[in-house]
Amino acid sequence: MLKKKFKSFAKINLFLNVGKKFNKTGLHNIQSLVCLINLFDEIKIYKSKSKKDKINFTGKFSDNVSLKKNTITDTLSLLRKRGIVDLNTKYNILVKKKIPVFSGLGGGSSNAAFLVKNLIKKKKLINNTFVSSNSNIIKEITAKNGFNFIRRPEKLCKSKSSTESAIIHTIDYLKKKNKIFKWVITIPPTSPLRSEKNLMDVIKLIKTNKYDSIITVCKNRGYFWIEDKKHEFKFKKLFSKASRRQQERNFLYEETSSIYANRINRLFNSGSMINGRIGFVKTLRSESLDINDNIDIEYLKNLLK
Repeated sequence: MLKKKFKSFAKINLFLNVGKKFNKTGLHNIQSLVCLINLFDEIKIYKSKSKKDKINFTGKFSDNVSLKKNTITDTLSLLRKRGIVDLNTKYNILVKKKIPVFSGLGGGSSNAAFLVKNLIKKKKLINNTFVSSNSNIIKEITAKNGFNFIRRPEKLCKSKSSTESAIIHTIDYLKKKNKIFKWVITIPPTSPLRSEKNLMDVIKLIKTNKYDSIITVCKNRGYFWIEDKKHEFKFKKLFSKASRRQQERNFLYEETSSIYANRINRLFNSGSMINGRIGFVKTLRSESLDINDNIDIEYLKNLLK
């Protein structure tokens, strides 16, 4: 049964720095910048019922490749020693060599790199994605994109309804379906400019196990005034001793509504998305747009033109 079929591209080194030699392996630490070119070996991987791996090389440039020791066999051996690939799983690997051997085009190292990339199963960082809404239009969009839709009760869709109430309803619904999670990451649709890096930074903090809730913030060096509610047009300084010179003022960090992450048991106990040990992820102001009115929508349209 065919497991994988992929191309292993040749590469040209644009930069190469050979570092210190490792005493145990005899290998060197290297830094390099490479460019892939449209020349490639073809590799097919089959799961085998045999007790040994079978590695075969074919093609115009296969004659000078050793069957006993090559980058494919070395890579498989290393992956097994590190416990990354199951010791009992054996493979039949066919390599059609189109990249000339010893040509400086990195055919052997490319074979090893693409083998690792295609053999190792990536762990999902996010297990499930759910969309909570009372809208049938949103339901259709959710289905088209392969996500899970949960209908939110009308009473939780009012202008004064809290985000926490929608999240707790979703988690309660999933519990009844025997779907239990430790963390929930909330991505409000009103902050569409968040980046993938923002999300990855949140996940990194979750994995440290140091926090109960995580929020995104962005820098602000503004000079702030507070309006007196009792007297129209009357204001006072938020920080009376703040310097007028922007360069001399400390950064303030403004909470954005870009991403929230919560340990679910703490969220239930506190009823608040911001509780316990709080972690902060810094974002750029350009990633922190929060849409509240039509002006924000028009601004977003101009940005995306």
